[in-house]
Amino acid sequence: MAAEETTIEQFAITAEALYERILSKQPFALVDVRSADLFNPNDFMDDASLEVLHIPYTEFMDDLQSALAKLPQDKECIFICRSGTKTRIVMSIIKDLPFEKGWVPGGLGAWRNFYDPRLAAVWPSGSLYQIARPGRGDLSYVIIDGGDAVVIDPMRNISIYTRLIADQQAQLVAIFDTHNHADRISGGRFLAEETGAPYFKHPYDAIHLVDRMPMRAPYRPLWDGDSFQVGAAELRAIWFPGHTLGMTNFRLITTNGKTFLFTGDGIFIHSIGRPDLMGKGEPWAEMLYDSLTTRLAETLAKNPIILPAHFQYFSEQNGEGLFNRDYEQLKVENPYLRPMERREFVKLILADIPEAPEEYLEILRINHAFLDVSDDVAQTLEAGKNLCSATILEH
Repeated sequence: MAAEETTIEQFAITAEALYERILSKQPFALVDVRSADLFNPNDFMDDASLEVLHIPYTEFMDDLQSALAKLPQDKECIFICRSGTKTRIVMSIIKDLPFEKGWVPGGLGAWRNFYDPRLAAVWPSGSLYQIARPGRGDLSYVIIDGGDAVVIDPMRNISIYTRLIADQQAQLVAIFDTHNHADRISGGRFLAEETGAPYFKHPYDAIHLVDRMPMRAPYRPLWDGDSFQVGAAELRAIWFPGHTLGMTNFRLITTNGKTFLFTGDGIFIHSIGRPDLMGKGEPWAEMLYDSLTTRLAETLAKNPIILPAHFQYFSEQNGEGLFNRDYEQLKVENPYLRPMERREFVKLILADIPEAPEEYLEILRINHAFLDVSDDVAQTLEAGKNLCSATILEH
């Protein structure tokens, strides 16, 4: 009886399975087989837990032994390209070779569009979900209490939120953006259009500071101190200018007294929001200092759980696939939260800011409803890791 032929489908893994490998710290190498002109190292996070190699697919076709010699011998190799087409070519060549291997059929498109919802907290009347987009390091949140649901910083694929809320038999009552995102296309206005729920943002972030034009989509103004009931829980807006002029944090107090702080692009796990995106680095850095030291003082004294809108490293997860910390723990991990004078803070935060991608201006225009783009264009604009933190720390 003839042996069953090996097919490349036997080695296929989903974006979800790839993410679980990363979170569980299983040793593997991610091998990008795109051609040299398409490869961009910024498509992946600079993370010690993620080894990325670039070996163009043509090397496997032209000189297989040379390509194989570049692969690690002691760990699984997972192959990826933009859409899966070039990886199919590589897998068809190597499928019968005796080493651990896998591939992502949808390629980087599948990886970038994968969303991971996780239960982050539960209290007697409600629950909190963190939705991660690991291909970019983006985070958003759904709060559910007493049949009410709100979404904070929704991302472009809004179906993840409508499904989650429907599964929990809740009703979406409000949508909030902590600020006008430059690095990702907000799902806020699209989610409002589809559900009829009101969309809130601070008016200072409803004006494009380069084009100097107001936002063209409907929204409700959000002001410092505004309070919202989500079932029996209370959500309060705290104005936090510095990363943007309208940046707003949200403090959630649950029925059992737990306090959570949704910090947007304000406080991250190992960094803080950059103040320079509109060309106002020094004065906005001073505003950011005031926001940290005065505007949040009362809330931070309660040692809230910090919930940012981005993560920089997979290793920032807490062991359960969640990117959060209580504030007292974060003060130990995050160098920007240590006590310092204003001048020292401004100097530190402006010292090593990465260059902002050109795509950010177009994303801002989309988020102001100045233009709409196709899904392909949206994916291109959002390609790569986020760069909204002040400094990419060595990790």
